Order: sequence, then structure tokens, then C-alpha cells
Amino acid sequence: STDELKAHFTIARNNGIKLREDVLQATFSDFVKTIYTSNPDDTVQRRVDVIGFSGPYHGAASDIVRDLTSGPTTDQTTAATALTLFPDDHKQMTEFETILPEISRIVGRQGTGLTDTSPIKMLVLITDGVRSNRFNFISDIDKAYDGSSETLCKAIKDKGIIVAVVNVQYLDSTGDYWFNYWLGRSANFDTGYSTVYAELPNAMQECASPGWYFQATDTDQIDGALTKLLDQINKTSLRLIK
Repeated sequence: STDELKAHFTIARNNGIKLREDVLQATFSDFVKTIYTSNPDDTVQRRVDVIGFSGPYHGAASDIVRDLTSGPTTDQTTAATALTLFPDDHKQMTEFETILPEISRIVGRQGTGLTDTSPIKMLVLITDGVRSNRFNFISDIDKAYDGSSETLCKAIKDKGIIVAVVNVQYLDSTGDYWFNYWLGRSANFDTGYSTVYAELPNAMQECASPGWYFQATDTDQIDGALTKLLDQINKTSLRLIK
């Protein structure tokens, strides 16, 4: 339940237990600040929109996906602290089939970069890629969209928007009941049987635009993955970043 979830966060933090999420949040904050301060071209403006996602099982899109900065902002502090606004009781039951179309709607069309009202946009998707649906044990981060051949991620990329994916890899806890239940199950792929856990990196790399996939295999590597992403952003011609 949501109350139990909030209690788990409270117990951990009250006992000085550093959660993986806390590490990510601190690293993300530094990453966002550096997006602004490392801009190699001071003749152009960068704006950041922070969108939080997850949410209660079968919740409304507006609950699962939240625009935490209310649109792209030039305010560094607003963007860097935005993740703290996402409620603890919604940090569960990820549903990519709801999340990605809603994110695509929020991001909107690709712009020309010629004016402030038509920015060139880029989507940075930071996730462990794990889908939480007891009836479907295969992550649907890059599954077909609305029953067509178009995938959830392709629908965004086809608008001309670069999709960068940072895979904050779920910790391998083989032997743990819930890890085995959600990620240790075998799934029938075209290449044969494999576990959901083994297939997650493949699905997430397919979601990313070519050359824009970054992987952190443990908490200590999150900073390194975001640093590599930032270096690549700074080398890419993006006038305004969302």
C-alpha cells in the first residue's frame, strides 16, 4: 500500500540508511546544475524541464507522470531540486505504456532552435527500466505502441527528438524472493528464453537514440554515466535543452 511505502522510506531515512534513490537524487541535482553552468555557447540559452514518473498501479496519467518544474525553466535551483517534489507514495508500479505517451505529450513537437518559442528538445530518460505488472514480466519500455509496429520510444524519436537513456541498473539480488518474482522469470524472446533482468539493457538500448545509451551497473557509477552524458550533450548542437 502507499502508506506502507511511505513508512519504508521514513524508517530507512530515520536510521541513516542511504537509499539508492537518495544517491541518484543528489547526483541528478549536480547533473542538472552542470547542464546550465557548462554550456559551451553563452550566446544560446538552456532550459530544463524535470518530469517525474512512476505511480500507483493503474493510476491516471496525471498522477503517474508529473511535470515537476511546470515546463522548461532557466532557474537552476528550481530544476535541480525538482525531484524532491515527487511524492514517496507514488514511487512504485512503473507503467511505461502510460508513462511514455504522456511524456511525449508533455515534450511536444521538436522545434527549430531559432527562437525561444521553438526550442530544440532532447529527452533524458533516467530509469532502471523495470516494469511492475504482475501479468506481464517483460519490460515494455520499448514495446509496440497501441498495437501498431511503432514502439513507445520510437514515437518520441520520430518527432526528431534525441532520446538519451541512462540505465540505472537494478541491483542483481538473485535469490531474493521479490527479485526472482519480478526479474528472475524467464521470458520467451525471439532469440530464445532469457530472464527479464538479462533483457532489460537490450530493451533500454533500443529505446535510446543511436549513441545515446549510458549504463550504470551500480550506485557508484551513476555519476560517471551522467558525466559521460553531459560531455556528449555539450558536444552536440542543441540550442535549448528540455
